[in-house]
Amino acid sequence: LDPEKDALGAARLREPTVKPVPQGEDTISLDTTDKRYVSYARVIKETLMAQWQYPAAAKENLIEGQTYLIFTLSRDGSLLDLKLIGSSGYSILDDEAMRTVRAAAPFPAFPGSVTVARLHIKANFDYRLTGVGNSTQ
Repeated sequence: LDPEKDALGAARLREPTVKPVPQGEDTISLDTTDKRYVSYARVIKETLMAQWQYPAAAKENLIEGQTYLIFTLSRDGSLLDLKLIGSSGYSILDDEAMRTVRAAAPFPAFPGSVTVARLHIKANFDYRLTGVGNSTQ
């Protein structure tokens, strides 16, 4: 036996298997059909819905509208950024959508199917007093 080969072989066996560090980012909407993200998007939507409320003053004054946000999560589910990208025209509705995202954080950590370091999520908060009801997309 060659002692050098044994030493190298043993050294190779002892090397830990290192998983690649997730890098990069991606942007999705809550209604994505991308198989990598659909189940995580559903969890995020459910988490938001548990926090979201139609502001009482907006109901009383029959205020309706749509607020569009984009927020960024890290792999562990921490909220890194939150931006209003489309106002409903009513600060009471926009503020509630922003509050909802902040209140829902931190979100669950990314599942194995989400391989990026950061995920940007576009969310539409639809405030309607008639019809099917309130929804987020």
